[in-house]
Amino acid sequence: MEKKELITKESYDELLNKLANLTEELANTNSKLTSTNKELVEANLEIARLKELLKLRQMEMFARKAEQKEYLQLSLFDETELLNAQYKLEQDEPKEIIVGEHKRVIKKASNFINEIDESLFKKEINHMTIDKEGYRDINSDEIVKTLKYVPEQYIIQETHIHIYETIKNGERTLVRADNTLKNPLGKTAISSELLSHVIYNKVVNSLPLYRQEKEFQLKNVPLTRQYLSNVIIKSFDLIKPVVDEIKNYIVNSEITRSDETPLTVIKGIKNNSKERQNYFIWAFSTGHGYNPATYYAVGDRSRDTLVSNLGTNKRYLISDGYDSYLNVPNITNIICMVHVRRKFTDVIKSLGNKNTQNLAVNKYIDMISEMYKVDHNITNKYSDYETIKEKRLEELKPIMDSFFESIDNDIDIALPRSLFGKALSFAKNMKYYLYNIFLDGRLELDNNESERKIKSIVIGRKNWMFSFTENGAIVTCAYYSLLKTAIENNINPEDYLIYLFNEFGSKNNLNPIDYLPWSKNIQLMFSKKSSN
Repeated sequence: MEKKELITKESYDELLNKLANLTEELANTNSKLTSTNKELVEANLEIARLKELLKLRQMEMFARKAEQKEYLQLSLFDETELLNAQYKLEQDEPKEIIVGEHKRVIKKASNFINEIDESLFKKEINHMTIDKEGYRDINSDEIVKTLKYVPEQYIIQETHIHIYETIKNGERTLVRADNTLKNPLGKTAISSELLSHVIYNKVVNSLPLYRQEKEFQLKNVPLTRQYLSNVIIKSFDLIKPVVDEIKNYIVNSEITRSDETPLTVIKGIKNNSKERQNYFIWAFSTGHGYNPATYYAVGDRSRDTLVSNLGTNKRYLISDGYDSYLNVPNITNIICMVHVRRKFTDVIKSLGNKNTQNLAVNKYIDMISEMYKVDHNITNKYSDYETIKEKRLEELKPIMDSFFESIDNDIDIALPRSLFGKALSFAKNMKYYLYNIFLDGRLELDNNESERKIKSIVIGRKNWMFSFTENGAIVTCAYYSLLKTAIENNINPEDYLIYLFNEFGSKNNLNPIDYLPWSKNIQLMFSKKSSN
């Protein structure tokens, strides 16, 4: 018989300990595996999020800048481009002709000269005649019109102020003749016309002074950028009262738009290194119901800059929703719907060429487009702001209610750190401010108008890049304020600036309110409409 091996108490306890240790190791391994799986899931989500961001940045850098839009969306977000396109189609109707078996489309060139308002230009009339016997003029002229360009002319104006001798009280006295051609800019050697042209080129044409200096040199005029800069800054005091009144008008308005863009200011050169400081240029402008006015200011991006320029008056402020605009006393914020829409379109951009037709994000883009369609129809149909307010509550508000109901349903499902999740969160955070559009019919669904005003600074900054001093930046903003407001009020900005230099440089005790671009006298003198 086989003899069975007996298990002693000691060996039994040892086996129990080994089993307990193995069980504990297995539990630890399972715990680590669970943790590793969780980390793996989080890592995959982070990789997906980073891929979204990478694709979005690639689209921003290399893809077409303009979004593909339907007719409606184009009319809402790129109205100027749409109008230009419609105008071109009306002017250049394509004509189809058949040549053999081929078809060609020939566009008729538009004769723009027939659309020119001739009352705004100097006219030169020439008559081609036949001065021979036997020819009788039948008064049926064939008229040919050509737009002619006369290159810039620089004239040296030399004024001789004569000195006279006379006898007064029995004594010989020298008398100096009055200088009726005194330069309103003071002792500077350039006229108000030339200075206005330089400022116009910088502000309206975004032509920096160093490039204007090269143009002058090509025409044998030794004007330097330093000299021009000094004269521009010194002459600023002449137009400052009018710029201040433009600012006051905006400050006292109930509807204000605002946007801002960075600007680098070089404070000076120390130890062969340039000391730079980052500023922001703010664009404040009036909304519907007021004369068009824009004021550009320099400062940081803090709430203090906003309050120091707009004061503490009660107002509606249309902006992009940056933190500096929010929670300011006496300010009711209206946040730009385009910025909300942009968060959703970023989701589409991040997917590149993938099929995005069935994505949930399209629902929100479509609802925003529908909001714009309804609001566009209301504001085009009605001019009374109270009626616009009522119609928005009836027709626009239900769409916005549905928009945010959908967000409430989807926000808990979407990944918080994904672009879609961030778009939903941003829209939900802006909900209170978006609904403020229903408080007043003068308010707007977006801040596009303000972004167009700041765009001129952005384009100019690409050329002149920075300001050497803070004072230089302030003066630049003042001239931008003056000329851009002039353009908005349909008056010739260069002629208007010449007039201001001449008036404030030669007369005293003038009321700057009478010289605002929308004032009756200024409109009569410089408005394109009044000259027709």
